[in-house]
Amino acid sequence: RELQHVLEYCFVFAKGPIITRRHLPPLDASRFKTQAIWEDTSTSPLEAMERETIVKALKETYGNKQEAAHLLKIHRSKLWRKMKAYKIHEAEFSA
Repeated sequence: RELQHVLEYCFVFAKGPIITRRHLPPLDASRFKTQAIWEDTSTSPLEAMERETIVKALKETYGNKQEAAHLLKIHRSKLWRKMKAYKIHEAEFSA
């Protein structure tokens, strides 16, 4: 399952046909904070990962929601609904 999540992450952030080391998520100590997220019964691990992926896409596109939706391969209105559902605010992804 973890490998599947890493591949999904790479699929979202890789711009070309080849995945390189720079497309992999960072594997530092902060990566292992997911256990604390999993223990939170109000958020499932999948929702936590989806929220994190949305925030990263927004950071990569400098807050451009249209471009972030394109990166995530979802419609812009779906991105807006997910941002509202996960309570994602501008301060989390703006420079």
